[in-house]
Amino acid sequence: MMRGLGCFVFLLLTAFVYSQDFSGYINLKYSFQPEGIEYLNYNGQLGFLVSSLNNDGTIYLCHDDGLCDIWSRGEEILTGTAGLQVDYDNKLLYAANNGNFANLTSVGSVVALNLKDGSVAWNATVTKLGAKGAAKLVNDVSLPDATGNIYATESLQGLVFKVSSSGNASLFSSDSRLQPQDSLGIGANGIEIIEYNGEEYLLVGVSGLSAETSYILRIPIKSPKSTTVVQITNSDSVYGFDGLYYDRTSFNLYTVNSPGNLVQKLASSDGFQTATLISSITPKCPGAPVSTVVHLDNNPNYAGSVFALCPDSFSTVGPYQIENIQFYDVSTYYYYYYYYTSSASSLGYFFALAVCVIALAL
Repeated sequence: MMRGLGCFVFLLLTAFVYSQDFSGYINLKYSFQPEGIEYLNYNGQLGFLVSSLNNDGTIYLCHDDGLCDIWSRGEEILTGTAGLQVDYDNKLLYAANNGNFANLTSVGSVVALNLKDGSVAWNATVTKLGAKGAAKLVNDVSLPDATGNIYATESLQGLVFKVSSSGNASLFSSDSRLQPQDSLGIGANGIEIIEYNGEEYLLVGVSGLSAETSYILRIPIKSPKSTTVVQITNSDSVYGFDGLYYDRTSFNLYTVNSPGNLVQKLASSDGFQTATLISSITPKCPGAPVSTVVHLDNNPNYAGSVFALCPDSFSTVGPYQIENIQFYDVSTYYYYYYYYTSSASSLGYFFALAVCVIALAL
């Protein structure tokens, strides 16, 4: 009995030690200052779409081996891309587009690209929206609402734009709470659209360096003046909101706390009038802090996995990684599970198992 118990403990310890060898991330073998990430599984194209704040806004298709191909240059319309959103229903990729990240101007747009070949479907300019002549940072884009409109955030002035299915842009919200709230200088950032009790809402993360200056706004599509702040319990560590991902299967919201280098999962039972932090993980990728996340539900090899983009503080040379994170919630405990493991880890564990089997047989 004691021998069996000792063997069991030995196996657990071995599993823990060798789990530390898990790499857990894909090293991108390219230098392009990444910012946004989506996963593409369409018409034989399979991989991570990654935007670039420089390199003329080129969007890359990156693979599991870290190699990246040019997916689209946007017919010279793209100049510096940030957030991305794949819309399979309309066979489009939406990209937040700006001037070069090092020299932002009043130029900004939301570009729709055809999933088939990366060609431009339309380019919705927002240059004349908001304060005249002020610099813009179009940051993130949503999926369409029930009438086909998509929404995009602007981070320097704190704006939300509405873009029709034909590419006509208008100002949707300039609520003062969308503006930067502290020295970080970034306001409205990650954006997602949800449906609750037959009504649609935007969830817009406002970035900041603490929970006092950073929050999520819940904006009713039909009545944006009725905007409220999502009340998050146990929220002292929940801020930043550099990226949001709403899982339409579990109805959980994944968020990125870039200042704290955390990927966090929020749950809600009332359509995100309120929310509760249920998991919080610190990525181990060398290119931290994390900028945004994507949840894979269209590839059986990665089903249920959350991937975080680590852009090395937006360095132009890297290293950059895409880290695979899977949450396991057991009360308030959680642990990492990494998709990629080293052969040494596997051999070490099986060696420990063989030792236990021999010990029990003696």
